[in-house]
Amino acid sequence: MNHIALKAAQILFSAPLRLCGQLFFLLLLLTQQLTAQDLKLGGLQGTKQMMLTPSKQENMRLSDKTVESAEAQSLLGFRPTEKSADFYPNYREYSWFALMNVPYKGRTINLFSYDSWTATDIKGLKTSGRRRNFEEDITSKIASNCYHVAFQRKQVVENEVFMLLVSPIKQRVRVQLRAEQFGVNRELTYDMGENEAKFVHIVIPPKEYTNVVWKPRESSRVEIPLKTGWKFKFVKDTLELKNAETPKFNDASWEAVSVPHTWNAHDTFDERGIKDSLDISEMYRRGFGWYRTTFTVPSAYKNKYIKINFLGANQVADVWLNGKYLGKHKGGYTDFHWAIHAFDAGEEGVKQFVNFDKPNVLAVRVDNRYNYDIAPHTADYNFQGGLYRDVHVLIWEQHFVKTPRIFTPSVTPNQAMVSVTAVLRSKAAAGKTVRLQTNILNPMGEIVHTAHDTVFLASSEQKEFVVGNGNQPTKTNNQKLITLTQPYLWSPETPHQYTAQFSLFDSTGAFIDQNSWKFGVRSYRFHADSGFALNGKTVKLRGVNVHQDFYGKGWAVDSSRKREDFVLIKQMGANYVRLSHYPHHPYVLDLCDSLGLIVWAEIPVVNTIGREAFLNNAKKQMKEMITRDYNHASIVVWGVGNEYYRNFFNSEDTEWALKITRELEKTAKDLDPSRPTIQAQNDLADDRIMPLTDVQGRNRYFGWYEGKYSDIGHELEREHSKYPTWKVLVSEYGAEGKNDYFTTNPAIFDHSESYQIDFHKAYWKAIEAAPFVAGGTLWNMFDFASFAKIGNIPHINQKGMMTFDRKPKSVYRFYQSQWLRGTQDKPMAHIHANWNGRRGYTIASTQASIEVFSNGDEVELFAGDVSLGKKSRKQGFVWSMGISEGWTTLKAVATKHGETASDAIELWAISGTGSKTGKSQEAQRNTDEK
Repeated sequence: MNHIALKAAQILFSAPLRLCGQLFFLLLLLTQQLTAQDLKLGGLQGTKQMMLTPSKQENMRLSDKTVESAEAQSLLGFRPTEKSADFYPNYREYSWFALMNVPYKGRTINLFSYDSWTATDIKGLKTSGRRRNFEEDITSKIASNCYHVAFQRKQVVENEVFMLLVSPIKQRVRVQLRAEQFGVNRELTYDMGENEAKFVHIVIPPKEYTNVVWKPRESSRVEIPLKTGWKFKFVKDTLELKNAETPKFNDASWEAVSVPHTWNAHDTFDERGIKDSLDISEMYRRGFGWYRTTFTVPSAYKNKYIKINFLGANQVADVWLNGKYLGKHKGGYTDFHWAIHAFDAGEEGVKQFVNFDKPNVLAVRVDNRYNYDIAPHTADYNFQGGLYRDVHVLIWEQHFVKTPRIFTPSVTPNQAMVSVTAVLRSKAAAGKTVRLQTNILNPMGEIVHTAHDTVFLASSEQKEFVVGNGNQPTKTNNQKLITLTQPYLWSPETPHQYTAQFSLFDSTGAFIDQNSWKFGVRSYRFHADSGFALNGKTVKLRGVNVHQDFYGKGWAVDSSRKREDFVLIKQMGANYVRLSHYPHHPYVLDLCDSLGLIVWAEIPVVNTIGREAFLNNAKKQMKEMITRDYNHASIVVWGVGNEYYRNFFNSEDTEWALKITRELEKTAKDLDPSRPTIQAQNDLADDRIMPLTDVQGRNRYFGWYEGKYSDIGHELEREHSKYPTWKVLVSEYGAEGKNDYFTTNPAIFDHSESYQIDFHKAYWKAIEAAPFVAGGTLWNMFDFASFAKIGNIPHINQKGMMTFDRKPKSVYRFYQSQWLRGTQDKPMAHIHANWNGRRGYTIASTQASIEVFSNGDEVELFAGDVSLGKKSRKQGFVWSMGISEGWTTLKAVATKHGETASDAIELWAISGTGSKTGKSQEAQRNTDEK
């Protein structure tokens, strides 16, 4: 029967295509059996002249015509000439045309024309578009179950195949491409109709070729931000307000707010219109904040999975929807959610709390009171209450892709190995087979790897697998790894990011869900003698600690403010940040990834510790942080806590501190064995705690709370000699400085910028000179609110490089001069002088010391129009000059690699002594501060 079918096909294509009646149907009956045949090389070739278009009807009309006919001429414009031929096709109706087996000048010719490009074996063809010449007929090298012809054009780069498929019947056409011809084995399938023709253009790429994804698939996910329309009420006790969670509760008298929101943005700040020697203020508000809002979900989403997602609420949140209790979250710094419309019967149960097409009442009670069982207990910052991060209603398909785990076990400049663990989730009542396509895109947007996995998801099931291993358990030893050759490495100078794009389809190929995650390729290590290395090169970590509040807004800051803050950090020359003392907004991690800022991420175990319930909560916060932030290239260490093993702790507290450290370290390693752990400690009860983490963070304040700042170098050397295996990172150091307050005789606790500068000069010199110190993390990048602080601006910790409202202090410019010394860094200059008074105001004197902070190779200083001379970096940028009464213009011009930068101030000097004595201030160390 197969032999008869093959003969029938040969008859079909050797006879005119205008077949009709019984013979036509008989041949169709016989050729239908071709679908059951094995594919044959060369397909079912014939020799009949054909003119073909994308239109089946047009093909029938042209089946008995010649290229010289009126019908063909109106479409094709093919005119033989004495030397060759002219070809001017009409593209108004069809996108491509084909001439097959056309007799011409004693031979047969072939031609494809598409979008004004013409590919042909006709020598000397004249046409209005671009021409490509066939070089080889490769029809016999391709297998199919239909009629096909194929020609190859071979060039160094543009190696192309032009193929025409013709199906005489309605069938699924299969075409096999073979590696010896195309470089890969690939099968193409097309559902084609009767007498349908299809033109296929195939490029055989060069070695460097990669696919490019310009636009992701339209997402099926819907996000409804709950930003406006909230009503808020603060109460100190739950008994003050009853039934506020019920839908019919009257909240008309409540304050209208938008989210993000905190009720502590202005607490502890004195608004009196008088100034005296007393600072009288209540403690900042700690109690219950009630929030209510409404939202509507269209009924079109009845078959979707819907959840309420909170990015952060400090520190205990209870949530109700339409009067139904959803649950409680303990911990103020990580996101949490509850299903409000789901079909599964899993751990969350079947939940259908949403009223479609009418208002839903969402009520949230947030509690920021002290809680012994929740970290943190106390710290040098205010625990601001509220819905201070974003809230969304998320609407997804019942089957979806969750956050993957992306790991790079081996990275060199030549090759990187990547393991991608996909996580699929079902919120459906019934099981379903799904197909996951995973694309890895390089930083240029090019596809460098694709994997396909077919997985069955039972009702309520979550399934994890390494992509390419969909039917294998996650922990099998033969998991497939993805190889990236000559990878783009992530670093502060080149923060390249790859993308893992996951597309989920059902078994029929219908699209379900898509999402993407960024990741970076880098290697790093901490070493006890040589500090920190990134991608095989030693790097000194130049870092800052950073809190999340801002003047007038507290913790409720938007993404634009966060971006400005981290750009300021980068512009200072930092290559690293410690996100103290808690998980920050997830957008902050995105910023660090994209800006090239190495990150220390940590949980809020600060100052003191509790017992078993406290430990369990801390472990939960560690799990939430690592699960959320695992894929960020910027994160290099997980922090277990800060200064909770002090020399004044009793033995019970120290034993519990040891237990908590061990448990948190194990939790971090179980979740992510690829990253080291770290702790930050100041003075120590004993040395038992430090080896419990991989890296030892040391908070150092010699010259502020104890000793002299000149002690820091000696202390670093002493400790390294005593504990040579410790991998030390100076996790905090700093002194307070009030913006624009200077003195000629700076002293400890005078809160002058002058003392702050001297302090930081000594510390950075010592840290930079110690090869065994991985780096330093100055405290803090920005001034921040702290009820416990009692300096010359009450309730503000002024150790920042910038003020609470982001004005740069002189110390910011000092670090720019030290940290922006790369060849790519632009020159900068800043005039600094230790005189009494504000910048630009001083007392006339016989001599004054003028220093310029600059990263330049050379600086020239001018007083008015008179040059005071040029100095090199080796000489130091310090000049001595007399300052006369009245106005003096000082200008510094710095030169770096041929580029210049300048700074100028108008200096006003008055006569008189006017200076305060520089007596050292006696100050007992406040151990509750840092």
